[in-house]
Amino acid sequence: MINILAFISRKRRLINGKMGGGKIIGIAKLSRRGLMVLPKEVREALGLKDGDQVVFVEDNKRIYIVKGPIEVKV
Repeated sequence: MINILAFISRKRRLINGKMGGGKIIGIAKLSRRGLMVLPKEVREALGLKDGDQVVFVEDNKRIYIVKGPIEVKV
């Protein structure tokens, strides 16, 4: 389980700081019903298996996909 606040803080440092942005590892299309398939490269990078939870985190107009479950501290 990851701490979402620590995750966002780390991502801000990577984007705004020394390491710069990232690289595209996959592209997906939405179906008419709003469904999409995560590319194999994304599933492998996140270590996802059948039945795993995926969490979408919005921060500063960016959306991150993280493997769940996550821990939210307020």
